[in-house]
Amino acid sequence: MERFIRSEKKPEKNMLEIPNNLIPKLEQFQDEYPEIVYKFYLKKIEEAISRRKNKVKFYRIQGTNVVAGVEKHDYLETLYELQETFVENELYELASDCQRLIYDLQINKIISDSQKR
Repeated sequence: MERFIRSEKKPEKNMLEIPNNLIPKLEQFQDEYPEIVYKFYLKKIEEAISRRKNKVKFYRIQGTNVVAGVEKHDYLETLYELQETFVENELYELASDCQRLIYDLQINKIISDSQKR
């Protein structure tokens, strides 16, 4: 789901930092409780869309410049993955939130493309 992106800047103040030795535990937690992790991802993507950010950063691996996140061109794909996970776990309200964001992104793309002509 998340991709690792490099960040050249200093760590953001409020960014979640995961100690390197706990990455396997995070992966295990994500496998066992995807709805909790993915709800966090959904909120971060929603914030990035509303603020017109080019990428969303989920967490940073402590002591490195490696950040897990999603770039703008992957928002739709990531939202579809989140939506599928929410439906599988019968979290229909969160799946509906994903659908709303998907529609918003698609409509904004149509508007943007029509203005370029």
